[in-house]
Amino acid sequence: MRNILLAFMMLSAPAAWAASAREGMGAAMGAAELRDASFRLVEIEAFADEAGDISCAKRSFANTWKYKFYSRGAGWAVVSACGGTVLNYAGHRPYDTGREPVMELPGSFADSPAAAEKVHGSGAASKKRDSLMNFAYHKGDGDRPDGFYWKVTRGRKSVFVSADGDKKWGESPVASATAGASGPKGKFLKARDPAAKYYQVAVTEVRKKYPGAQLRMVEAITDRTGSAKCLDEQDGWWFIFYAPQMKTYASLSGCNNKTMHRGVDYEGRNALAGMLELPADFRDSDAAAAALPGGACSGLSSSTMRLKNYRRGKSPVGGGDFVWTVTCGSTEHFVDARTGRYLGAAEK
Repeated sequence: MRNILLAFMMLSAPAAWAASAREGMGAAMGAAELRDASFRLVEIEAFADEAGDISCAKRSFANTWKYKFYSRGAGWAVVSACGGTVLNYAGHRPYDTGREPVMELPGSFADSPAAAEKVHGSGAASKKRDSLMNFAYHKGDGDRPDGFYWKVTRGRKSVFVSADGDKKWGESPVASATAGASGPKGKFLKARDPAAKYYQVAVTEVRKKYPGAQLRMVEAITDRTGSAKCLDEQDGWWFIFYAPQMKTYASLSGCNNKTMHRGVDYEGRNALAGMLELPADFRDSDAAAAALPGGACSGLSSSTMRLKNYRRGKSPVGGGDFVWTVTCGSTEHFVDARTGRYLGAAEK
């Protein structure tokens, strides 16, 4: 009876209710052990806000922590849960098993709010979920030894926090909307779902399956702030990769804090074959959108943004080879992806 009452309370919780990583562990472990008692928790991950929480407002996969389990006999599985509510259980069959976590998480570790405070500071109050938080066993680097860490990634920067929450390695990343310098206009509207938000997870996840894969293009249908419009669950920012050794293309899409990885039969593969790999350091999509001249996309509810790195002499505009192309109707606007400088426009 008590369990039934507790479940009812969880389902009846107010819309503003938020949960940390540890708050959903019990429910997730129960769901996994129902399938196989040998499962052990090896990873926790989600896009969280600066307080280290996610909202449980809606029964949506976007609003869940992902708890990954492993067993020698059963392999891997992922349980999606928020607080005491489990939304899904799914088997996980990775292509490259050598890159998957297998070390069971310790019973005692700092919860996500403590790790977030170590990274963002005690005064952080932003509820924008643009920090990818991952707790697992990570290989060491420099003076950081192998061990269990919170890895907090925002855009292209990552910070590691010790399992006890006492020490961190790396410079605290700034908000994704300001990670790239602003364009000529200075201050600009911050995008809710900018491209850089998904960059690190796209590169990491695709290269697990396709070692050496090169990011050749990023694109999305966007609003005037440079945020992906996410028209459906398969939409959002698309990161298109080419794997030279396997001679194949692959992609990962990011939208509303969810990512989806798949192979892709990309129609423009011949054109992309002539593109260079995208540098990791680029001005984010909201900075590119802000660089457009006033009225550039007036009267239009959406535009298309593409990030490409052209070979020397092949750029569609003078003044830069690494460019954002913002298509508004029949006009293409070009922004230097390194400096955020507006380069000009041309009719398609």
